[in-house]
Amino acid sequence: MTAPPVREREDATVRNRHRDRYELVFLLLVSTFVLTAFGLQEWGRLPVLLFYAVALHRYLERRLPDYEYEKNFGGAFYIFLRGIDPSKQNNGIFSTRPPRKFVEELNEIFHGNS
Repeated sequence: MTAPPVREREDATVRNRHRDRYELVFLLLVSTFVLTAFGLQEWGRLPVLLFYAVALHRYLERRLPDYEYEKNFGGAFYIFLRGIDPSKQNNGIFSTRPPRKFVEELNEIFHGNS
């Protein structure tokens, strides 16, 4: 079985002012079934998440004078618009934050310093 194609409405970076963190938000027009059945890797979304994580990390390094990954990088949220069920907590929402060391090493690889 292969994962169905994903039609994304929008990708965004959001600042969470309550925690002073920046987060990646992906709005998707599929149900949560896609993630539970295939996982991020098999579904092909893991490289997208990591690419955006490195881009946000680079941006924050340049824009925030006292940037710290653990303090300012909030992670990523996939919001499955067809999977949200208000009667269940976090249903239709998947969140993750790649480890700092991994994002920094991937950043170095993108710079050509592998």
